[in-house]
Amino acid sequence: MASNQKQDLKLNRERRILSRKDFLRIQEKGTKQKSKNLLIAYNLVEGAEDAPFGDSRLGVTVSTKISKKSVLRNKVKRRVKELFRYSRRYFIQHGEIVVIARDGILNLSYKQLRSEFIYLLIRGGFIKPRAEKRED
Repeated sequence: MASNQKQDLKLNRERRILSRKDFLRIQEKGTKQKSKNLLIAYNLVEGAEDAPFGDSRLGVTVSTKISKKSVLRNKVKRRVKELFRYSRRYFIQHGEIVVIARDGILNLSYKQLRSEFIYLLIRGGFIKPRAEKRED
């Protein structure tokens, strides 16, 4: 992997939502999509289509209602961040995304979490759905 590609996969401070004010703004004014175990709130950014890998930003919230153990909450956060990093290259639109974990998320495998996350990104318009497989 070239160093330029490694830089694009990093989730540095500019690509994360860190302030409470930003979290609340996106949650209150943003569009929401939810599945059984995840909820995303997002604001689309206009004119970011030209940027390689975009100007998308991510924030993850895992409440103590999910688990009292910080190890488990942080595991969920790491998984969601990893999914975001690798799915960002397929974005057709960019924006600010807040992911909120819901009850039952600890019971999901990585593969199940990935399919729910991708499903929500498709419903939000960030990723195009894959074309049906053709039989050649």
